[in-house]
Amino acid sequence: MNNKYNVRYKMIKTTELVDDIGLVTAYGVCCRDERPERKRQRARYQMITNISTKKSFVAKLVYMLREYEADPIHLQDLIEDYLLSHETGGAIYL
Repeated sequence: MNNKYNVRYKMIKTTELVDDIGLVTAYGVCCRDERPERKRQRARYQMITNISTKKSFVAKLVYMLREYEADPIHLQDLIEDYLLSHETGGAIYL
């Protein structure tokens, strides 16, 4: 998705072998930062893996990051807030 900040968010999928459980598939977020002030530099990537094993949970998070054009500098905090808000049943404000 293109937004005015040229930041793209997408869901990523990882699978790993966990002792005593077997293969576990989890979902996370990848952010590609192509803002104009980075023009002479390569795009910056951030990946946060293993947010949840529920695809729809992370899909909603990615949708919100795109919809509200979240600044990548706050990505870790936004994910933590998202997780806490669902743990407590509260709302999240991006």
